[in-house]
Amino acid sequence: MSSLDKEPINSKEFNDYFETNIEFEKYYIDLINETYSSVNEAHNVDKKYSIYYFDCKNVIAAKYEFGKLVSEVNKNYDKNTVKTSKSIGNTERYAIGDSETYSVVSRIGTTIIHTSTVPKKYQEEVKGYLDELGY
Repeated sequence: MSSLDKEPINSKEFNDYFETNIEFEKYYIDLINETYSSVNEAHNVDKKYSIYYFDCKNVIAAKYEFGKLVSEVNKNYDKNTVKTSKSIGNTERYAIGDSETYSVVSRIGTTIIHTSTVPKKYQEEVKGYLDELGY
């Protein structure tokens, strides 16, 4: 691991964090192998928004899923958006938003955390969660 690399969290840490920080409803994503063939496990936190956690089989698979999720997220937005993208060490992060919603796809190593069209009023709350988790 280089000095620019970050340590990813595992699914237990993801679930434990949300169980202690928000009103937590945990959903295991069914049929992972049909939808995400390169994912070992996935979790979803759902309250006012969705936050997904993916643990991919390897870095190549994680990069592939990251690109796929970014493409899917972009379909939800038109031209009136603000986009940011960065890649450092073993991380990639893509955020996009408009006047109504906000989405993030963030990868560390073989893990991805993805938020899908979070209502704008919860954007800062979700950003805080991602910052605390290091994503």
